[in-house]
Amino acid sequence: MDKMHVISRLIKDGLIVIVRTETELQARRSVETLIKSGIKNLEITTSVPNALKLIAELNYEYEANNVLIGAGTVLNETTATVAIISGAKFLVSPFFDSKIAKVANFYQIPYLPGVFTPKEIRNALEYGCSILKLFPASDLSTNFIQEIKGPMPQATLMPTGGVSLENLDDWFIAGAEIVAVGGDLTHWAMNEEWDKMYQTAQNYLKVIYQIKSK
Repeated sequence: MDKMHVISRLIKDGLIVIVRTETELQARRSVETLIKSGIKNLEITTSVPNALKLIAELNYEYEANNVLIGAGTVLNETTATVAIISGAKFLVSPFFDSKIAKVANFYQIPYLPGVFTPKEIRNALEYGCSILKLFPASDLSTNFIQEIKGPMPQATLMPTGGVSLENLDDWFIAGAEIVAVGGDLTHWAMNEEWDKMYQTAQNYLKVIYQIKSK
């Protein structure tokens, strides 16, 4: 799947689920549960034990299921390179880093950097980033997207951090085309409440389907 196809798929689906757990087993079970619920785009953070090995294994296991598994919390170009070699379909970081952007561009892998200010958004766009992680979104109002879309309508912003079922509508109404959800969905892994994770994921998919169908 080429770079533009991945970007188009992510935007069309409108959701990336961030898997950040204390153990490798919790991460694996989370991915299994989320995929069963219908989730198609997952970000495994490098803070998960053996994350890059897990990304390689999961991409192999679920390749036929049309699932995209990327690497999150990518903090430098070395990790970016290893993640890509491990099969990550996209890279996500909490900030913009030009060296990571260059690695991603070289391998033609989407890079979704964290941005918080108009200057950071401009820099990321100049390096060819098509989806920008608005982080932490919990510190911003939905009006931020509306204001940025004025001078930079080409910026595709992905609110991350603080996104919930309660405010999902608000972010999309403000102009977001995609959101990333972490703890609100995956905290169920802590006590292995997989049925609740499954149901919560389905609730997200239902709301996003309704939004995207309007």
